[in-house]
Amino acid sequence: MPLIYTDLSVTTQYQSSWDTYIRDSHATTNYSAQTTVSCGRMVSGKASFNNRVILAFDLSDLAERKINTATLTMKTRPSSTTTAGTENVTINLLDTSNGEPVFDEVTWNNLSSSTAWQSAGGDIVSYTGSASNIIAWPKANNTSFTSADIGDVIKNKAGSMCYLILKTPESQNDDLHVATSHNEGSASIIADTPILNINYASDHRLVFKRREMTKYMNKAVGIKGKSSVPSLG
Repeated sequence: MPLIYTDLSVTTQYQSSWDTYIRDSHATTNYSAQTTVSCGRMVSGKASFNNRVILAFDLSDLAERKINTATLTMKTRPSSTTTAGTENVTINLLDTSNGEPVFDEVTWNNLSSSTAWQSAGGDIVSYTGSASNIIAWPKANNTSFTSADIGDVIKNKAGSMCYLILKTPESQNDDLHVATSHNEGSASIIADTPILNINYASDHRLVFKRREMTKYMNKAVGIKGKSSVPSLG
């Protein structure tokens, strides 16, 4: 009996492959050794500087999939200097036409040790959709928060690496915002690292294949690693 010819919807969590930040006042400094990421503008005495967060997600297993919706979840770091309220943080794609940022080399000026950004602070892909790529980032201790749907922002990144950059309006009135994070390859608890929750459509013609159906079933029930669902056929 043939399968019904329709797309199947699957939701999967993607933990960031790595995350870091860049700072305009230290334009040649790489912050990959830091265990937290910072986003926003800080004013210290007569000096001020902007921080932007870079998040990397490996979406290679979504090749040939259509991304329906996506949300980004992060968590604030407890801090005695954090005050109540929220700040809007914009989520944009990084333009990788000039190359991909390198975790332990990226700075405000350079995406790698040998390649400069076309525009300092990251080559940001213009986003002209709705305001859904805005996070209301809470200025409170130890708070989890989730963006609205940013499916439109990452819709063309299925099957490849996805690099997001987070920035505030960067006016003098912005505060510093800090979220818990992790270094590349660390064993941080997944709840405290940036997470993309992606809902995507799996084409029925791909699911018809035995291996694809087993993979789909495993993801649908949240199984990772070796299959524990009987193989079809």
